[in-house]
Amino acid sequence: MLQVVLQKIIDKVNKVQHKKGMKDWNPKAIKKLRKGHNLTLKSFAELIGVSQRYVIYLENGMRKPSKILKNLLNRIEQELK
Repeated sequence: MLQVVLQKIIDKVNKVQHKKGMKDWNPKAIKKLRKGHNLTLKSFAELIGVSQRYVIYLENGMRKPSKILKNLLNRIEQELK
């Protein structure tokens, strides 16, 4: 099921151009998105296509999400509402 949702999101992200006013995906916002939808580190990592360790890095501010990942997080946020 996660793979189907992820594929739909990726397809939509590929169609969306970078827009002004993109949400600032800081560590707190990323963690809030994950926890707000009761996603484990493992399931969230699978959903966005990264390792669990990378999610930890994002949530602790050790890494910053790329533009593509920011777009993906925006789409996930929209789809999970």
